[in-house]
Amino acid sequence: MAFAISMKYIEYILKHNIVLLTVYKVLFSAVFTILGKFISTDPQLIIFSSYMGKLFNDSPKVLYDYIKSHKEYSGYKCEWSFKDPKKFSDIGCK
Repeated sequence: MAFAISMKYIEYILKHNIVLLTVYKVLFSAVFTILGKFISTDPQLIIFSSYMGKLFNDSPKVLYDYIKSHKEYSGYKCEWSFKDPKKFSDIGCK
């Protein structure tokens, strides 16, 4: 007989097991800290994404509009992450 565990059960264990959550946080924190030593970042760059790159709306759009309309943020570069950039070429965003 094959041992089958449902995905919902696995998700539940991964989300609610404090030991696994701690290991996950420590591991990925270390990974991103190490990557940060080798990959340069731009502190003036803000990347927006809405619904995993599928839309141009919701809170990210409100924040984008706010930043673009206030002079104190003029030194920041704002870019959008789209799953299919061709769909959004008419909105004037990168």
